[in-house]
Amino acid sequence: YNMASVPGTFLPPFDSEKLSAYEIGARSELFDRRVRVNVAGYYYDYRNIQVQANFPGGQITSNGPKATLKGVEGEFEARLSREFSVRGGINYLDGHYGDFPGAIGFTDSPFNPSFEFNGGGQTTVYTPKWSGNLAADYVIDTAAGQFSANANMNFRSSMYVAVTNRLKNPSYTVVNGSLSWTPNDSPFSLRLWVLNAFDKQYLNYRTESALGDYQVWAPPRTYGVTLSVKLGDI
Repeated sequence: YNMASVPGTFLPPFDSEKLSAYEIGARSELFDRRVRVNVAGYYYDYRNIQVQANFPGGQITSNGPKATLKGVEGEFEARLSREFSVRGGINYLDGHYGDFPGAIGFTDSPFNPSFEFNGGGQTTVYTPKWSGNLAADYVIDTAAGQFSANANMNFRSSMYVAVTNRLKNPSYTVVNGSLSWTPNDSPFSLRLWVLNAFDKQYLNYRTESALGDYQVWAPPRTYGVTLSVKLGDI
């Protein structure tokens, strides 16, 4: 049930959504199992897909009759040496709503008045066309203990945030990293880490609402030190 309160408006309950998911792919291990490659294609058929709209009284959920999403994804992992390994993945996704009378949208004029329209053919929300990641790990054992380094990059293309397809959350690429040390025969470990290493300015969240468009920025470059202790079996 919708728990929001909109004066003078009856908010009907919304139905559960149903998903039929189909996938076909291949998994492989190469070069004496030092390289793993997986690929897959998939097709999602939604019925009664749930969509949200933001009003002053709260978020209202309703059902769209149908939506289809199709895509291809691939991932790999390669152990290049005893110490060094890399891994990554990429995903392509294309999604659209079917015939969708009564979809709710908001204009970009002051106070963003709402309106109803047929959302058929619009791109599904929060479905970026492209997304991917790439990471590298280096681990070495020494007389002073185990040292490890990690670097990873995450990418996501732009995506629509409402059925109107008026407002987009822009694309971004973020790089993180860490250095760790675990002394031999010690329950302690020390880790230096950084998030958003290149201080990329990007959005965590963006949406349309009856009171205006709003957005939440992601944190800037953040770094720190973490000291951990392993207490053993309890």
